[in-house]
Amino acid sequence: MKNKSNRAALYVGVVTLYAVLVAFDAFTTYLVTPDLKWEGNPTVTLFGGGWGSLIITGIVFVILTAVLAYFPMIYYRREKVECEGCADFYSKTFGKRRCGKKFNSIVPVGVIVILAGIYSRIYVITIALLSLNGYRPCVFCALGIRHSVCNNVVIKLGERRLMLPVVMFALVGILSIASFLIWIIREYKINIKI
Repeated sequence: MKNKSNRAALYVGVVTLYAVLVAFDAFTTYLVTPDLKWEGNPTVTLFGGGWGSLIITGIVFVILTAVLAYFPMIYYRREKVECEGCADFYSKTFGKRRCGKKFNSIVPVGVIVILAGIYSRIYVITIALLSLNGYRPCVFCALGIRHSVCNNVVIKLGERRLMLPVVMFALVGILSIASFLIWIIREYKINIKI
């Protein structure tokens, strides 16, 4: 029973952390660009939404993260899996439908969504706080690459524009995949000891 309550507490803590990060992201966005002129969210830049669309998007992402976090944090149960290495463990645990474990294939998606969500919000908040203090760290500026918005590739679509935060995507992608691989290796090592 203790393990179940610990998992539930961790789940609530992670979802709460993500919700706080979403709220703080909105707050720092308000401080940096109250008119949303420099906001990169496609609901604003591409579809012309305002603060309402930004808030709704944040709420949707919190709900989506809560749903997907359920699978690795509550649903997933460790069981001894006879395997011949980490890749075989992954395949037998998450890659194929196991008897009674048809949702195990969602577990890796949940892990990556949690990690990517948290990392991306931390990145955006950090950039906003640095910007508020007069620092504008930009990979493109450092490399001498022409650009119109720091750390973003901007695609003009008529009167609208789509800002692709390529630096954030790269950093979040690398961190999320690395963290996910660490998690899988950890699960495999625990499986060996069961």
